Amino acid sequence: MSLYECKDLTFYTEIKDTNCKPLPAITVFSESIKYLKNHLMNRCLNMTFGLKDEDILWTLTVPAIWNDKAKLFMRRAAEMAGIPRSQLLLALEPEAGAIFCKHIPVEVRRFDDKDEVEGFRTGSRYMVIDAGGGTVDITIHEVVDEKNIREIYAANGGPWGGNNINKALIDFLKELFGAKTFEEFQRKCVDDCIDIIREFETKKQTMKMDDSNAVIRVPIGLTEIFKMQNKDKYSDVSSRIQSLEKYENQVEIKKDKLILKGDLFFKFFIPTVDKIVRHVDGLLKVNENIDSILLIGGFADSVFLQNRIKTHFKSKRIIIPDDASLSVLKGAVIFGHDSRIVSSRVLKCSYGIECSNDFIEGVHDKSNMYTNQLGIVKCRNVFGIIAKMGQSIGRSCASKERYLLVDEPHIERAEIAIYVSTIDENPRYITDEGCRKIGYFVTRLKGDKDSVRRKLYFSLKFGETEVKVLCRQDGSMETSEKLLDLLGEDEHTVYSTKT
Repeated sequence: MSLYECKDLTFYTEIKDTNCKPLPAITVFSESIKYLKNHLMNRCLNMTFGLKDEDILWTLTVPAIWNDKAKLFMRRAAEMAGIPRSQLLLALEPEAGAIFCKHIPVEVRRFDDKDEVEGFRTGSRYMVIDAGGGTVDITIHEVVDEKNIREIYAANGGPWGGNNINKALIDFLKELFGAKTFEEFQRKCVDDCIDIIREFETKKQTMKMDDSNAVIRVPIGLTEIFKMQNKDKYSDVSSRIQSLEKYENQVEIKKDKLILKGDLFFKFFIPTVDKIVRHVDGLLKVNENIDSILLIGGFADSVFLQNRIKTHFKSKRIIIPDDASLSVLKGAVIFGHDSRIVSSRVLKCSYGIECSNDFIEGVHDKSNMYTNQLGIVKCRNVFGIIAKMGQSIGRSCASKERYLLVDEPHIERAEIAIYVSTIDENPRYITDEGCRKIGYFVTRLKGDKDSVRRKLYFSLKFGETEVKVLCRQDGSMETSEKLLDLLGEDEHTVYSTKT
């Protein structure tokens, strides 16, 4: 969630732990990945003879609704963890889950007077709801053929994952024991606090709709802190609970067990699940030819979420695979063996560059008008479209090639800034609402350094999980390919460009 919520993510962004201690986010993620990598390698070395690091292709899954910066950030974290760039793939989580589900039996067909169960047929369209801990990712796919699928609606979603239910529980415990008491418990008894969340995670998955009570163990550390802070007010936790009229006959505590009525327990789910249902409703209104909904991810194991999806979308076939929380993991393995399975994706935003066009009276805003060194009246801040939001891009396909004129001599390295628009598919200016610079790419210029106008051709390569730049200089057939620098990692020379 930290990466999803951070709008100005850089290589140097810091995040805070539960005690508000800051640490570079790249360190937190890279060390976590390194631990998992080393753990796996140690297990493999004990089981398999002769396995080497270079024998493994690693697949790292990321939410589909993450922006390009967050995806590149995770790639850099994995590289810092010791995974070579050439041995690393990024997979979008709902896609990975859909790839796995493509291979499970979902349809019954009649052959030679016998019923046979098979996977999705060619032409089938389905929605994937990947309900994780932090986010809910939603994509819509069509089966192209026996091996391939394509995205037909841009990945979307929001911060409606299962962690919101955990937060609702913590807010409830703060109300029950007192905010001051529970916050001190979080600081002093970190392990016990984690145990509460883990137990609650289990309850989220196993609690049935007709269960009368949910029982959660209360660590002794929490009750002791409560007694110390409230010895003049309450004799014990039970007397505190009895003083809260809103929870009368809803909550009780017996020894180290907190007992919640089923109705109260499921109230923690309602706000978050309502947001998911409303969002899916809206998507189905603009995508009417969807027959099936796949529900996957860790939060998908929740009986409450499953029940709401099934009852609200009765006209759709709801598919929830066994161990829905493992669908993404299993699909990522399949994706690692063949990343060409997803033949095309839909762009979530428009991409462009800053241009200076000839000024047209009545078309361009006069606030952007200026006269260049040659006496030509120009319009600055124009959003030069490279690719449009909603456009379907085939795997490894590049956008239409554009060119820029480098009009400053003696420049050896050129920087081109890339902008996106998340609101308008065809914005006019880079200053329009929803437009922002996401990064740049740097290329070394060749040829005569004294040349006043050097032409630089470039295009963006989409269709994979990350955006790449293809760049060549006029007169050269050599094309370089590199990832966009979205995190401000490189020191670079800025120059002005005009079309």
